[in-house]
Amino acid sequence: MRINRGKLILSVAVTFIFIVTATFTIKYRQEIKETAKPLFIALILYYVISPGVKFLTLRKVNKKLAVLLSFVTFIILSILAAVFLLPLLTGDLKGIAKALPDMAASVQEIFQKLTEGIN
Repeated sequence: MRINRGKLILSVAVTFIFIVTATFTIKYRQEIKETAKPLFIALILYYVISPGVKFLTLRKVNKKLAVLLSFVTFIILSILAAVFLLPLLTGDLKGIAKALPDMAASVQEIFQKLTEGIN
């Protein structure tokens, strides 16, 4: 069986690059983590803002203005959601927290009846 010299060189090169990349990643993981967080946030913002920008640019709006309008709309919608949804959410969470001991007691009672039935 004959080994292809080009494939062997490629395999060694890819393995070397992988080892160097893994070593670099392990050594500088904190710096990478700090750098990746803003990039991840930027990707999410791009994903959220992009449809609005595309919609406005198709309507012959300047791209810079379309980006600005999309960001302003996103910020306003985020503020409105926080103002109206957070009080509802906190009220529901308080209700769940108050009902949780009763739910836990009910579940414990059910398990106790099941174990008595098994015995």
